[in-house]
Parts: sequence; structure tokens; C-alpha cells
Amino acid sequence: MAVISTSIAVVVALLIGGALTRLGARWGVVDEPDGHLKAHVGSPVPLGGLAVFAGAHLGLAVNGLFDLGLLVATSLLCVVGLIDDLTGLSPVVRLVSSVSAGLVLVMISFQVNGLLEAMFWVVAVVFSVNAVNLFDGLDALAGSVATVTFLAMSWFALVQDSGEPVAGIILAGSVLGFLFWNRPPARLYLGDNGAYVVALLFVWLAHQASPDLGASVVAASLLGVPLLDLGVTVLRRYRSGAEIFAGDRDHAYDVLHQRGHPVARVTAVFVSLQVVWVAVVVLASHRFGDRAALSIVLLLGTLSVLWASHWVRRDREIGVSGEETSE
Repeated sequence: MAVISTSIAVVVALLIGGALTRLGARWGVVDEPDGHLKAHVGSPVPLGGLAVFAGAHLGLAVNGLFDLGLLVATSLLCVVGLIDDLTGLSPVVRLVSSVSAGLVLVMISFQVNGLLEAMFWVVAVVFSVNAVNLFDGLDALAGSVATVTFLAMSWFALVQDSGEPVAGIILAGSVLGFLFWNRPPARLYLGDNGAYVVALLFVWLAHQASPDLGASVVAASLLGVPLLDLGVTVLRRYRSGAEIFAGDRDHAYDVLHQRGHPVARVTAVFVSLQVVWVAVVVLASHRFGDRAALSIVLLLGTLSVLWASHWVRRDREIGVSGEETSE
């Protein structure tokens, strides 16, 4: 059944993704490059979330893992993301939508013990949504890292001997179907709608990994590189006095790409970093326990954010200085 449901997730996402690339171009729903925030090549269709949404839910349903709360929450964020892609929404509206989706999961899908645990999962949705959305900046980048993370969550569920390991494999399959159209040069992007859906699937899967809150928090930390990128982004914008919610092209992956590294190589670098991160977290949890794993996550995460924010800022200072010197 696992093979069938995963195959359905892949095929459905692949077929719907292909249809969206044609329909989006015909309807004029394309993401035109602007030379600044949108530095991609060509005019991809930002509707990839619909393909992932359909593949994920059909695959889960076939395997007997249909979840009403997940369907409602992802539908909400997918619609909000589509509106954001087409017309733009304020940060406040996006925040309220993320909190609402988190509350839906807590009230319908999750079994929580007390207000603090419920608040944790709502906050986890907000952080995850922003992390994945900010990380979706290059062809195949967010989708490739998401695939690694979903598979890692299945591995973690096996290590914990709880949850449904097949769920992560099915969700990875839905992203793989989308990635066929998202590979460089991308014809289809996740868009905000897809980033929001993928982020919510992360949180849902983290909660499914174990009935124990500590283990679920460790599972949530498997988001890894996108979450670290969020931390780096907030820190460097705060230090530079820039608006926290304003877009820029100063992410670590942007720096590497602007240095002349091709998109495929940059994606491979961050996929490799994500593989290392999830391996450290899962093995630390298995070997030393969840509390020790969380300590390792906090230590490595803090050091990584501090180092990466300094590296990006230093690179930009050198770049500006070089431009001034050349003039």
C-alpha cells in the first residue's frame, strides 16, 4: 500500500504540475523576473502548491491517513497563498492566516496537553511558513530540501518506533512530482501557496512523529536549513536596520549564486547541508535521547546563525567596498 500511495502522490503532483505550467502561461499567471527580488530565468508559473496539495492529500487518503484538520488548514493557507501570489497581502494578514491554520490543526488534528503545548504548535506553524517561504528563492532549492526533510521525518518516526513513517514518504513523493517541473530552468514555482502548504505539512508530520512532546519538538527541528536561514535573515536585517519583512537577495544561497555558482550547484550545497543536519539530529536523538538532541540543536543552530549572518554581512561589505574602489 505504501508503494501505491506514494506512486499516486508522485503521479498526481506530476500531472497537475504539468497542466498548471500550460494553463498558467495561457492565463498570464506567471512570475516575471524583475532583476531584483525575482532573479530567476524565464517566467515560471507560481502555482506549484496546487500540485503538492493534491498529490499529498490523495496519497495520504489512499493509505488511510486522511486528516480533516490537515485538509482544512492546508486549504486555508493555499487559498491565502494564491491571493498573496496574485495580488499581494500585508504581513499582518499572512500572520493571522498562519495562526488560524495552526489553530485548526490544534483543534481538529492534534491531541495536545494544555495551553502551552497548543501555543507551541501554533508558533511552529508561523515559523515554518516564514522559513519555507523565504527559502524558496532558487529553482529546485526549497523542493529538494523539503524532500530530504520529509524523508528524514520518516526515518525519525522509525527510530522513535511511533507515528506513521510512510506519511513522510508520501509527502516526499508529492514534492518530487512537483520538482520535475521545478528543476532548472524552472517552469513551475511553489509560489506562496506552495510554500505555505509545504510548511504546514512539515508541522503536521512533526506532530505525527511521536505522541511525546519532546520527541515531536526534535522532529520539528528537522526543518533545519530553512529555519536557520530564517534566523540569519532576521538577525542580519535587524543589525543593518532594514525592515524585517522587506524582501532582499542577501540570503546565503543568493550570495553563492551571485558569486558565479550555478543554481544546481547551490542547491546541491544546501541539500548536502540539510542531509548533515537531519542526520545529526536523528542520530543524536537515537543515541543520547531527545533532551540531549534538543541541546545539540540549540547549540549548533545558534552558532550557525551567528556565523552565517556574519559571513553574509561581510560578503556584502566587501562587495560594496569593491564597487566603490572600481569606480
